Amino acid sequence: MDISRQQIAYILSLVEHKNFGKAAEACFVTQPTLSMQIKKAEDTLGFQVFDRKRSPLELTGFGKKLVPVLYDMQAEYEKIARLAQENDGKIVEELKIGIIPTVAAYLVPKLFENKTRFTSRVKWAITELKSEELLEQIRLKKIDLGIMAGPVDNAHFHLESLFNEEILVYSTDFTKRGTISTEDLRQAQPWLLNSGNCLRTQMMHFCKLGEENEAEWNYEGGNLQMLIQMVDHYGGYTLIPEFYQKQYGLAPERISHASAPDNAGFPARNILALTSHKNSRHPALLELIHFIKLEYANHQQKRFEVLSWK
Repeated sequence: MDISRQQIAYILSLVEHKNFGKAAEACFVTQPTLSMQIKKAEDTLGFQVFDRKRSPLELTGFGKKLVPVLYDMQAEYEKIARLAQENDGKIVEELKIGIIPTVAAYLVPKLFENKTRFTSRVKWAITELKSEELLEQIRLKKIDLGIMAGPVDNAHFHLESLFNEEILVYSTDFTKRGTISTEDLRQAQPWLLNSGNCLRTQMMHFCKLGEENEAEWNYEGGNLQMLIQMVDHYGGYTLIPEFYQKQYGLAPERISHASAPDNAGFPARNILALTSHKNSRHPALLELIHFIKLEYANHQQKRFEVLSWK
């Protein structure tokens, strides 16, 4: 009843790409080879994994139950391979981390600056991922740790709250204003991150912006620094995370707190650490999580309104 490690890799590649040609290319084999090996695996299992009549390709009922097991098996194979290499002195264990861009902007420099403080002998492999991509990468066990803004359905992941982070207003139109209301902001030009960034959605929720605003033209940027430059040169405003402002030393007179009419609290986001249940107790991950909590603890007790990124 056993299927080979290679057959597992072929099946999971086809799950990801939903196309035999693309899956074969990702595995560096010909399409006939991949098709033949998947068919052999299905014959061994006694059930079809894929419904080939569907376009795009879909998993059968059996396939949907099987695939999570195959991901676990693949992860265990990788652990065995790493263990053998480490024992031979060839490599240091690698932990893969995904971080949303608006957190990576200040967290990655801080981690690099403090890398010598970590005692765990591991290699950090860090990638920027948007929220939906990050969740998918953890589900597929392609990363060991995800750092993103909540909320997140915790049925499939181990979640740990790292810190709350106030969302501030950066503007040249409202300089030296301690607090700006959402009513005031609606009179100014908003500069938004592009679709898929959670801070964009939080900004639209809090400022009550529609997907299409009434400005004569609009620009959606891929990073906060570009939006800040647009504000500096052309006015208007954007929202920035509290710790981004501290990392990059932005002009304090251009930073204000935001308030809503119902005065529910300062807008904020809850930054979470996500791991699969099997990885959640890894010593190196625990050390990293502990470091982040201490580094970004909220020393000032504020009343926050935690915004959703969905």
